[in-house]
Amino acid sequence: MQCRRQFLLRYLKDPVWSENNLIAPCRFRCCDNCERTDAPVNLAFETALLLIALQEFNGAYAISAIIDVLRGSATKRSALIPVSMACVARLRGRGEEHSFTWWYEFAHGIPDRGGF
Repeated sequence: MQCRRQFLLRYLKDPVWSENNLIAPCRFRCCDNCERTDAPVNLAFETALLLIALQEFNGAYAISAIIDVLRGSATKRSALIPVSMACVARLRGRGEEHSFTWWYEFAHGIPDRGGF
């Protein structure tokens, strides 16, 4: 796929680039095509983590509270889950690299992708 920045600079005949017949180099996040990756994303760890959490909590707590535990967030929701539960210690903070919104969308999107 072609870089939109390069295409526009050539199309508009930007004097800096067309004078020397240069092509503007791609830069990180210079356009949506350069950001796009067609490589498949492996979400096996996140899927397993969420499924283990759902199984361990056995439907006793809201998904938002479970996500807070996975992210290691101390919120009013996660405070409702007893810290004495063994699974809390094992799962707390294991999914901290993703935002709450990411986990929430992921949890609700799995059934749409043929999961559960």
